[in-house]
Order: sequence, then structure tokens, then C-alpha cells
Amino acid sequence: YYRITVKREAAPPGRMDLPAGLGSNYLHDKVWVGDCLDIAAPRGDFILDDTSDRPVLLLSGGVGLTPMVSMLHSLVLTDRRGWFVHACENGASHALRSEVESLCGRSGGRFKRLYFYRTPSSDDVMQRQFDGEGFVTKEVLETITASGAHDVYLCGPIPFMSAMYQKLCALGVDKNLIAYEFFGPAITLESESFATLTAVPSPAREGDGPRVEFALSGKVVTWNGSAESLLELAEQAGINPNYNCRNGVCSTCKCELLSGEVEYFQDPLEAPEPGKILICCSTPLCNLVLKL
Repeated sequence: YYRITVKREAAPPGRMDLPAGLGSNYLHDKVWVGDCLDIAAPRGDFILDDTSDRPVLLLSGGVGLTPMVSMLHSLVLTDRRGWFVHACENGASHALRSEVESLCGRSGGRFKRLYFYRTPSSDDVMQRQFDGEGFVTKEVLETITASGAHDVYLCGPIPFMSAMYQKLCALGVDKNLIAYEFFGPAITLESESFATLTAVPSPAREGDGPRVEFALSGKVVTWNGSAESLLELAEQAGINPNYNCRNGVCSTCKCELLSGEVEYFQDPLEAPEPGKILICCSTPLCNLVLKL
């Protein structure tokens, strides 16, 4: 079976003129047992590596704990050890706490948990609901990872993930062992955390591969395999197309194809109309001209 966990999104504080989360409130208020929904299969590559025997660090902030709880369900059925570290505002916004407590208990001590509250309430303090006030510190991460290589799974708001990524890299954690996923617009933590600049492809030359012309920008670059998608190629060329999911779901990156042909390495959730493509999940089959 599939399970989803949806946070009811309220209107921003002090801005009742703005709408609350349409999708989350609809699911909470209108959908009941027996209703039929039109859904798509899960997609993406943020999944547990069950071929590894390394200890695991599940590191989350806010609603980013939802995939971590799913992974924890699987991990407690194995012999692997690890930590569930979660940061949120306070006890009132701490979701799935009792479930995590139960799972860690079922692990027989193999999985330990740490909770960090940014602004704990007086009740949180009285009931000793958390392990640390403020943010997850480098010292905590160092204590966890000092015992050896860990598989790290990271999910949460972009500022949280960027800070955690920097701290983990500063501690010498292998970047190849850090898996992460975004809620909202996708970026790379490498560029977000360290402002790494990607080299612009060299000018198009015959024989190098398909040439991609961005008609509105006046740039012509060569597809040489350094980019995963046409969206990445555009970004390497200094163009900033609109995007959101980078996964063929939202259609934000839809672009007019003036000439040429592409192939999708991940099928779009909904195929764009004729003459348009999704650049986040496509690559060129021949020379292209895009209206970008």
C-alpha cells in the first residue's frame, strides 16, 4: 500500500487575505474513506539503499521527516544501526513523534533519536520534550559520524539542508554518501551551500554532438554529456529557465521546440502539447532550437 502524510497548510501569519494551502486543506476536509482519487506513481531517486550495511543518519527538518519515517520503518526490520535526528519549531509542530518513538523502541536500541526545537514552549521545557534548543550543531553531527562512514539521508527546508550539508562536508563526510530531496523548487546543495559555479560549455563545434540553440538568448552550445538534461544545459550556459520539480511532474519548465527532436529519460506526468517539451527530463536526439 501507499501512504501519504500531508501537513495542513494555514494562511501565513497575519495575512488572512492570502489563501491557505488549497491541496492540503482539500485532502484534510473533503477526502474520505471510499473516495476515488486520480494519482500517479511515486517517482524520484530519494530511496533507501538497502544494499548497504553502513550505519544510517536520517536527518530532517520540519515536514522533511516524512520520508525519513518511511525509511525508519524499513530499517528497523534489518540489523543496521543509526540515528533519527529531527529539527522543528517546537512540540506543537512536531509530527509523527509517537510513531518514531515506537519504531526506535522496536529496534532494540539499534536506532537512537534526537530532537531539536528552535523555539520550545514552556510545556516543551517542563515535559523535557526535546534534546537540544536551537539548531542541530556540528558537534552533534561529529559525535554521530565519528564512528565511521554513515549513509546520510537529508530532507527539509532549503536553509536547513544547506546548513546541514555544509557541516557534514566540513566534518569530512563523503558527499557521495549524502542523499537528499527537496520539498519545493529543486536545486543542488553543492551550489546552494558553496556557490559552486558550473563551467559554461564550449561553443558548438561540428562533431562534438548535437547543437542546442537557445533562440531568445542567442546562445548555441554543444550537448557533450556534461549535463543530465536540457534544463541543466541551459543553466550551464547562463540561462535561468523557469522550473520547480525538475522531475517531469509540474510542467513549469515547458518550452517551445522550434526544431529538432528530444527523448525523455523520465516520462512526463502529463505529456506537453505538440510543439512543446519539458526540458527538465529530456535530452537532444539531434540539433535543437529552443525558444529560450
